[in-house]
Amino acid sequence: MIFFNRGTYTFQFVILIFLYSFNSLFSAEILFLKPKAILNRSIVNLSDLVRLDGKIPDRIIFQNLNSIIKLSKEELSEKLNSEFTIRGSDCLILPIIEEYSKSEIESSLVEELSTKFSMDKTKTRISYLGDSKKFPSENAKLEWDLKNFRPTLGQKLLSLDVYTEGAKIYSFKLKFLLEEKKSSYFAKSDIPKGKLISESDLELREEFSSEAGKSLALNEIVGMQSISKIPSNTLFQKKHFNHAKLITRGSAVEMVYLKGNLFVKGQGIAKNSASEGELVKVTSNSNHQTILCRAMEKGVVVVE
Repeated sequence: MIFFNRGTYTFQFVILIFLYSFNSLFSAEILFLKPKAILNRSIVNLSDLVRLDGKIPDRIIFQNLNSIIKLSKEELSEKLNSEFTIRGSDCLILPIIEEYSKSEIESSLVEELSTKFSMDKTKTRISYLGDSKKFPSENAKLEWDLKNFRPTLGQKLLSLDVYTEGAKIYSFKLKFLLEEKKSSYFAKSDIPKGKLISESDLELREEFSSEAGKSLALNEIVGMQSISKIPSNTLFQKKHFNHAKLITRGSAVEMVYLKGNLFVKGQGIAKNSASEGELVKVTSNSNHQTILCRAMEKGVVVVE
């Protein structure tokens, strides 16, 4: 009986020792180091590097960090006076703090394009569609990724890559507009809907444009009819007008009939409007019959 009690006490003592050792082993807080910390400031807090559960107070780890660094779990443990157990791999810290202006970003890309694509800066313009932006400062190399760049007009989304120790660690996506200097015709003043466009309505200017394709020639614009109102200073495009109607509905037309050596002319009234080569119905003045004709020139139709 005494032997049994002594064994029970011994067993309980062993259990207590085990629980104490277990609690001692896992009493220290375990913090998991993040693989990357991207910051827009030079102060680095503990919460930037690990996930805190609210029980552990945050604290400053670096006061004035201007350079990209790799922080090991051993280094962080030392900074925390071995208060915590640190798990995970190295953490790459990127302080993005050096500000570049819009013009500096544009100039950097223009120089790169001029070198790699022999871009003529007097005839081509590239504009950054954004404001000033911050990039990493020390221990960083910035390079434009132009492997898939095509010098076509319009908007471009380009990548500015960040390298450190020969490895790419981050990329910024930036939007640009590529334009080309062209001689184009613009509306000199407001042009009302339905007006036949004359040379006096046009003004030839040399300006940068992101519109693809050739500018319209003078003979492609003069004599055309505006579909809708064209405001002053508008670049002329094909969408702004139609070919002027040679025949207008209700107007008097000259009817021409040609067959071999036979040539007959008559007068009639157009029942619909038509441009050159389009069909138009005409009611003859002589017999009041409706005849199918084709518009040939202003006020003249050919009997089909």
